[in-house]
Parts: sequence; C-alpha cells; structure tokens
Amino acid sequence: MQSLTETLSQEKAVAFIGQPFPPSASAIHLMGEAALDTMVIARFDVPRQDIAPWLAGLGVTASLEPAYSPFFSVGPPFSEASSWWAPPVAGAQTGDFSGLYQPIGQKHVKVAVVGPESGVVTVYLQVYNT
Repeated sequence: MQSLTETLSQEKAVAFIGQPFPPSASAIHLMGEAALDTMVIARFDVPRQDIAPWLAGLGVTASLEPAYSPFFSVGPPFSEASSWWAPPVAGAQTGDFSGLYQPIGQKHVKVAVVGPESGVVTVYLQVYNT
C-alpha cells in the first residue's frame, strides 16, 4: 500500500487546504498524504481574532461551537504526527475548546480551537476528501 501513497510536500499540503496559514500563525505543524483520498492535518498557534477571517477564506460558513470537537480519536491520523497532534476529543466534558465540521465542495473541514476567548489559541485542522 505504501507505493500507492504519496506524502505531500508542505506546498502541496497548503494548496490542498486551499490557502496559506494566517500571517500571524506560529508553531505550524503540517502533514498530508494522498492515495485514493487525500488528507492534510495541521496544528498551529494564532491570535483568536485571526481564525474567523482565515476560515471564511477557506469557504467555512459554520461557526465554532463551544465545547464541541469533531475529532473522535485521541490518536493522530498519521503516526508521524504523534508528537504534535492532540486535539480535544468529541464528547470531552472539560477543557476550553470549540470546534466545527463542514463539508465544502468535495472536501471536509474539521477544526478544533483550544484556548481562551482572547489571545493566542491552538488550532487543529483536518481537511480531507473522500
């Protein structure tokens, strides 16, 4: 199966997401693979006020829901991301997080935002097609 899988370069992963990260983003981690389907995951820190305009640029119209995570597994989708991928899990009862899930055309976008209502937060992003 490995021969059918392509690890995406950072440029290809960002292109698949649909736009670059916000200029204010820091501590960016990014990984993606293409096979029959393509999936990209990312984690980055950004001032909260920069999230909504960036998501709108991706075509996201849904709002972040408090205490909601679209991620069902503690483990990362790629084992190589285990050192940086740790979003809140769906159904978690504690924590300061919000999230959303929205299909956009042929892609699906999942986002979890961890942190305070103002200041710098950590964003977990998964974009995939099926």
